[in-house]
Amino acid sequence: MGLPNPSKTNQDREAEALKNIQQILNLVGYYNSIIICFDEIDVKNNSTEDGFPTESVIANFVKILHDTLENSDLSQGVVILTVMLPETWRDKVNSIQGGTPDRISKFTQRKPIDLKPVSADYMVQLATVWLREYYSSKNLIPPHTLYPFKESHLREYGKNKPTVREALRWCADNFKVEEEKLPADPFERFELAFIRESEVKFEKYIEDSSLIAEALYFGFNTLKGQTLEEVMIQEITKDILPKSKNNNFINFKIIGNENGKEVKIGVAVVQDSQFTLNACLKRLNDYHTFDLTRGCLVRSHSKIKQMKKTAATYSLLNELILHKGGENVDLIEDQIRPLIAIFAIYQKRENYQLTEEQIFDCISKNNITFDNLLLKEILSDPSGNMPDIDDEDIIDKFLTASNINETEDTDDLSDLFG
Repeated sequence: MGLPNPSKTNQDREAEALKNIQQILNLVGYYNSIIICFDEIDVKNNSTEDGFPTESVIANFVKILHDTLENSDLSQGVVILTVMLPETWRDKVNSIQGGTPDRISKFTQRKPIDLKPVSADYMVQLATVWLREYYSSKNLIPPHTLYPFKESHLREYGKNKPTVREALRWCADNFKVEEEKLPADPFERFELAFIRESEVKFEKYIEDSSLIAEALYFGFNTLKGQTLEEVMIQEITKDILPKSKNNNFINFKIIGNENGKEVKIGVAVVQDSQFTLNACLKRLNDYHTFDLTRGCLVRSHSKIKQMKKTAATYSLLNELILHKGGENVDLIEDQIRPLIAIFAIYQKRENYQLTEEQIFDCISKNNITFDNLLLKEILSDPSGNMPDIDDEDIIDKFLTASNINETEDTDDLSDLFG
């Protein structure tokens, strides 16, 4: 990291290094809990230039950290773990004079935590966690949580009491998935994939703004070069300039031609909090900065209806729709579901043995995106009508002034959370 200044003496550098480490840990500790682990400290025949063995040096360093770290009431806490062989603790670390052993094992009061071998139950738990992370990273949904293993096989192997490393190696060596026999015709493979991906529950993605934005972006890309709702789609880009001011709030821009005029529609999907909604609306209203001719907010009307008319966010939405010619598009299950499905197929195209060209061809032949009402609504001329807002409570009407102040303070904070 280049810390500390190399021009200083060795003693000064060590002192400054410790100071820098303390400051970094104190700063990070305000935001997250910190876990520091010293693993395998009992390296044989390894020592410093002064002849001190590695385990003694690390033990002393842990003591120094323990004694000098200053945790405030706002800190999330620091946990320091040291991992060593039982004989290293018994014969070397625990015999160090002074308070070092007490500091290293303060939580357990000099009683080390024994790392027990993996049992049958732990083997099942370990495989479950490992497989869940794997399938999540690949955007896959397995037939069951332990697939392709059987619980009985895992338990049988766990009886051998392997170490965690040995257990994971066994899982890797025995991770054999039978390849699904897919139809020979790519159109039939796509049809099978579309049915399968359409079965995902609406609740699993309706709150995921990023996923919905990616699905819309992919859907519009399948229509590039085509005319929909009198708009000839020429380009769909995520490159919203200036990037530093957009801060990824406007998800993408649709550039096209409508009746001989260039249109540039900025699209922002916001199923998140009022903080995010407020920040997005500010940017959607700023046509000049982001080179837009229209701003489009994609947000469920059920969420819009919960907005207070006294809120600054409502004023921004009012400005977008009534003064800037923008719109708010509702998220309807039947309209967004096929877009989520085809985007999932595209992400898993290797699993379905489909090429990008085949996917686009199947989407085109089935008119999945060309007939999609959500995409049409985003491209169509805005109605100019504000969505219905639920009536405010009587208490809110009496507290109008205080609500305005609160919302303005909230709006000021929104960009900080960007």
